[in-house]
Amino acid sequence: MFDEEVVRMVEEYGFVTSLDFMIYGNFKLKEADILSLGLIPHMVLVNEVETPFVVIINYISEESARMACSYQGTKVSFMFGGILPNSEKLIELIGSGIDFMCYKYDFIGIRKCEDGV
Repeated sequence: MFDEEVVRMVEEYGFVTSLDFMIYGNFKLKEADILSLGLIPHMVLVNEVETPFVVIINYISEESARMACSYQGTKVSFMFGGILPNSEKLIELIGSGIDFMCYKYDFIGIRKCEDGV
């Protein structure tokens, strides 16, 4: 189930664009906040738009990882209201921030989410 802010963004913009990362470690909310603070000036300077976004964190337990034939870690989704210009630059910026925090990660992909689905 999505965060109330994501539902509000879908109602306002018609959809959200999600950049999904799998981080292999116990990525903390404070670290997500630091990455978010780094994205705000980038959104204004590079994209020349203040696209609202939220960060959704899902911890993958050992049991869940075994059921999905995957690994433990943290799935982090950066969800932006509407169209996301320059998504490649944002993916690179977020990846650099995760690298700087010394986490191994994979970029899972970009999703377009409508109607809270």
